[in-house]
Amino acid sequence: MAALIAVVGILIARGVFDIAVLAPKQSGTWGNANTATYALVAFGAGLLATAVLHVLLLTTPSPFTFFGWILGLCTLAATLAPFAAGGDLAPKAATGVITAVIGIAVWSLTANAARRS
Repeated sequence: MAALIAVVGILIARGVFDIAVLAPKQSGTWGNANTATYALVAFGAGLLATAVLHVLLLTTPSPFTFFGWILGLCTLAATLAPFAAGGDLAPKAATGVITAVIGIAVWSLTANAARRS
């Protein structure tokens, strides 16, 4: 889901709003290799979040509280990271929004799946 959210977010930012997310505008709506890299990193973050929650379920008395804080702070850091680089505000904001949606989706889907299993 995280990789799909990344691709859809980039498509919306580039195709609908004409914002150059992760690549110059001449890369087109589908972008370049950075789009695939972003999707793969999102996929890896989802897997890592699943592993972290699994370890927390096995070792901590309140795993969902710890998981919420860990993922919340990681999502906040990843959302704010584009603003540390130079460049225009629109690509930074679009990248931050996409990253925030990915983090929220990973948190909610992972935590809900763990609660039900």
